[in-house]
Amino acid sequence: MSPIISTIIASGIPESLVAVVLLLPVLITLIAAIRQFIGFKAFGIYAALLLSFAFAALSLPVGVMFYTGSVIVGSLLASVMRRLKLHYLARLALTLTLTSLAALAILSVALKAGYMIPDSISIFPVIVLVILVEKVATTHFERGIMMAGYLALETGIIAAVCGSLILSAPLRDFLLNHPFWILLTIPINILLGRSTG
Repeated sequence: MSPIISTIIASGIPESLVAVVLLLPVLITLIAAIRQFIGFKAFGIYAALLLSFAFAALSLPVGVMFYTGSVIVGSLLASVMRRLKLHYLARLALTLTLTSLAALAILSVALKAGYMIPDSISIFPVIVLVILVEKVATTHFERGIMMAGYLALETGIIAAVCGSLILSAPLRDFLLNHPFWILLTIPINILLGRSTG
């Protein structure tokens, strides 16, 4: 382990937190590159980053299943709420309320099917996934179901790639042993900003 990282950990900061902080610039740069060169719009860097950590916290298969189920339920509810001719905030609140209940059902199914163990459930990924349904519903209300579906799919793909990197022990160990490599993300982002890709 790098001496500077050893000093930071010796000061009381958990190794897992240090690894996540070192990983953030790598993930953010990767998300920006995917958006710039592949052309994915997604729901933005922030949403894809949060979702990638939710995927990692739940495990990639369960996270993807949970996200897919939440997006489908959220989209269906947004379609129903649109027909009720309610004000925007009421539609959104009802969509999120019912999506939260659906999330509970999805978690129950995942637990009963043995995809998760009760101690592995954290509130963070559940909240992140339900909040991202707000982005899906808002896009659905403003730009239609097709655009909401495309953005949800692109965000999910980016998050799955980043989530697998978060779970990568070799990458984590490399960053803990060679933390100054993250400084390479600065010129990479400058190049991204100047490219027309």
